[in-house]
Amino acid sequence: NEITRETLNLSALSFIEAYDLNGNEKLLDIANLILNKILEFDDSMMHIKINIWQIKKRLSKLDDDIKNSLLILKNQVNDNQVLCGINILLDEIDEAKKIIEKMNG
Repeated sequence: NEITRETLNLSALSFIEAYDLNGNEKLLDIANLILNKILEFDDSMMHIKINIWQIKKRLSKLDDDIKNSLLILKNQVNDNQVLCGINILLDEIDEAKKIIEKMNG
């Protein structure tokens, strides 16, 4: 159910955060496993895909195909949180900051 998926997503985000602190790639492997299991049940959850792409970016595996997909999605998405994540993945930090300001304001 939705609560279980979001709890698992938060767990995966905690593993990603732990990786950021100590650089142990096994933590990203665990996060990736959790996120992919979530997608097995519902592959339409864009924020889960964004989190998987965050892992790829940390491992320098965000290839041109993914970047092109992100550019296409950027023009199709109406969700500001997802749009912010896309901009961060594309290193468009100023755009992400504008979206965050818009969400907070």
